[in-house]
Amino acid sequence: MTFGSWTRWRIAIAMLCVAVGIAPLNAGFADIQGGLVNGYSDNFDYTGVTPTNDVPIDQLDWQITPTATDGTPIPNVWVVGSVQTSTLGGPGSEIKALKQRTTGSVPSEPIAFVRNGNWQNLIVQARGAFDGNSQNSGVGIVFRAPVDINTGVADKNNFYLFTAASSVPDPRLCPTGRCVFLFKRIGGAYFLSAVKNTYLNFVNASGPAESHLYKVVMSGNRIQAYVDGRLLIDVVDSPGDDIAGALSMPGPMFANGTVGLRTSGTRAWFDDFSVMGDSERAYEGRAAALTTYGQVGAGATGAVLQATAADTNFHYHDHDFPTGPSTEGTFIGPTSPGNGFAGGALVQTKGTDGTTTSSAQLFGFSGTITQTMPDGTMIDVTMVSDTISATASTNCDDTPFTNVQLLNFSYLIVVRNAQGLPLVNEGKVTQVVPPPNTVISDPQSNGGYVQIVLNSQRTTTDPKRADVSAIQIDFLQRPLTVSSGNSTVATSDITFASVQLANVVAGRLCMPFI
Repeated sequence: MTFGSWTRWRIAIAMLCVAVGIAPLNAGFADIQGGLVNGYSDNFDYTGVTPTNDVPIDQLDWQITPTATDGTPIPNVWVVGSVQTSTLGGPGSEIKALKQRTTGSVPSEPIAFVRNGNWQNLIVQARGAFDGNSQNSGVGIVFRAPVDINTGVADKNNFYLFTAASSVPDPRLCPTGRCVFLFKRIGGAYFLSAVKNTYLNFVNASGPAESHLYKVVMSGNRIQAYVDGRLLIDVVDSPGDDIAGALSMPGPMFANGTVGLRTSGTRAWFDDFSVMGDSERAYEGRAAALTTYGQVGAGATGAVLQATAADTNFHYHDHDFPTGPSTEGTFIGPTSPGNGFAGGALVQTKGTDGTTTSSAQLFGFSGTITQTMPDGTMIDVTMVSDTISATASTNCDDTPFTNVQLLNFSYLIVVRNAQGLPLVNEGKVTQVVPPPNTVISDPQSNGGYVQIVLNSQRTTTDPKRADVSAIQIDFLQRPLTVSSGNSTVATSDITFASVQLANVVAGRLCMPFI
């Protein structure tokens, strides 16, 4: 890369940083162990909150910014109040949540840190929503912010940040204008470390905000960041990294610190905040017979099939004894794959004795998925199979285990243009125990629209995690033309929609707790 091109990249990143704003009752609990905090949670169910009355945030639990010149918090920035949400309980539903009521940006961006928190290996998550429709705004989670051992005050100039952003589309970094980013802040300066394009609706100009569940898992120097249960960013902060390209994590790794919530350029609200930080913690278990989504969530331009069927929806369990389907134990899902497909389904997730196991099976399965692409092209994928199954299992002593089996699986892809005329027909039959990530339908064979992968999987050993789909179908966005001044730039780095059959996830946080 030439110095000139690197300079242009740095300018582009600087402009992007501006876009995302870079430059009580049941208030929570904390358990201090060995100098680090084991866990903290807050659902903001404060007394005294009404649709017309907000309550100040509990500053015994939370350290907030911005502050006045004398260091005292500016009042009425972080409050607990009633908000409307289109995501929880149906359109127009009201819930109690933590509200951030300014549109401040760097250097006075609002941050609420958990006071006296100090986590090394951690799982932190919160439901968050933009409360406004600004294009240059961000909502996210900060973590491993160093804490002064004498005062317990978090360092607002040094931490990691995982943030969703609504921005002006950038053809090189965020062509959709709806992306998630990972930044590393050092001495008050933000360095862009990772970016992922999405089709999520972060802002809603015509009604209540659409909320999303944000989660970060950090084990050792590995960072995994999620939206709505989907892993989007997976990076490692190697100590001593220097700036070597557009994406960088310079300086030493932050070893431990507290966590918090951050906004920039927008009002926002948060709910269901929690952080956990001990060893051998089960942090993810999920089994779904059929899952569909439009590039990390089906928004207005997402997949036609927007529902999840026969899904244990079994995320973020954290114990090793049965306490019900929403946390730990065994859950067996419904007996139909749903969404008009024929056949039966069995989904199960279990966490016992330090092992998380998820399994999903479809039997006597048949059905057709129809997807309309942005250019008007219509795609039908018809599938028939006697059996489709997947299993994933993780514990802290062994390599993650995965297994996928298919019996008499066949498919047919039909691609039609906007006028309904057939362009491509493709079909195959397979009866296999497929190796990991076996591509049976390459986009080059069907006009660049569809990819089918058998035993689609991604496993990591730190933290221990396995995400496996017996069959994954990706509907690919053809080169997307993005305006950039007087010129146009094409990108094809976007999956428009995905369908996963027999999708299972199992994860354990295994790094020693210090």
